[in-house]
This record gives sequence, structure tokens and C-alpha cells, in this order.
Amino acid sequence: MVAKYQDLTVGQMEAVVNMMGGMEKLHATLRGEYTLTLIAKAVGTLLQVVGKVAVALKGKLVSSEFFTTRDGIFVVNSFQELFVGDDNSTVDSFVLSKCLLTMSACDSNIRKELPENHVFTSSEFCQVIASMITSQWDGKEGDLLSNGYANIFYVQDKNKKRVFTVLVRWNSDDREFCVRVWGLGGRGWRAGRAVFSRN
Repeated sequence: MVAKYQDLTVGQMEAVVNMMGGMEKLHATLRGEYTLTLIAKAVGTLLQVVGKVAVALKGKLVSSEFFTTRDGIFVVNSFQELFVGDDNSTVDSFVLSKCLLTMSACDSNIRKELPENHVFTSSEFCQVIASMITSQWDGKEGDLLSNGYANIFYVQDKNKKRVFTVLVRWNSDDREFCVRVWGLGGRGWRAGRAVFSRN
């Protein structure tokens, strides 16, 4: 039997096994227990610009009341702890930029392609996302993806100490929007997900 990849060296094979986490992970992958996701390192090719999104903010927001798990919305506890309570935004409209990921990528590479001032404050983010979710309640079509794919935002916590990845996703099985928080670099994001920035 002739090898399919005859130019592959032993050193290259060892490098691939090492990147996968060793022989145990390799065998588990071959058994179908893991799925490999390639994370792009290229800069300048990850994001396809969709355009600007104008969000009309719907009056004074009490974030502690809106961001509570109930029918139609699930909010992870860490979101409440990190972002809820800073209700000082006074703007009545907000313009966001929306892009789609063209290939799988991690947060650091995605952020390299976003404008410098792409991070939302906790106050403006809560206002914006509450208005967007309200406009698309029950999974209606709109600026947020409602096909089960993630909508990704980068948000500074209310104490202005760290930036986190906030994921907003429509769950059609449970008929609710899910609002979750991830530390930067905590995971890779697959192609087709939406990325929003504040300008």
C-alpha cells in the first residue's frame, strides 16, 4: 500500500501529535470523541463587513430587571455579576458595526481586525443588547443572528478592570435568547458567527 502523504516526515507527524495534546488525544480523535477545529492566525481576512446597525434604545433600562432568567431569556450568573447595575448611559440611539467571521478564529485574532475603540462599556452594552433582544423577542429576524449561531461582543466589566467576550445566541429548542460570558481566549469561534463592535 502506498502512503497517501509520502512527503510527510516523522518530525512533522510528531509535531501534529504534540499540537493535538499527545497520543491519547490523537486516538480519541480517531475514535470520534473529539473534533478538530482549525483556528486561523491570518490577520486581515477573518471578518466580512456586513455594515452599520442603528439601534434605537427603548427608554431608561433597569438592567437588573431585564437581565434575569425568565421565559424568553436565559442569563448566566456571571453576566449579572460583571455587567449589570451600571445604568448610567444617557444616549437614545447607538450605531454598531456588524461583521461575519469568514473562518474559525480566536478572540485575539478577531480583535486585531476590529476598530481600536471596539469594546463596549457595561452600561452601553446592556442598553444596546436589551433593545436588540426586545426587537427580536421570540426569535424574530433582525440584526442579531437568530439561526442558533453566536453573536459576539467585547465588553468591559462594570468595574472597568477586564474585557470579556459576551455571547448572545437564540436557542430555538428552548425558545429563548442565551446571554453568556467567556474570558478572552477561552475558546475559538467558528465561521458564520456575527461580531459586533461599537464603531
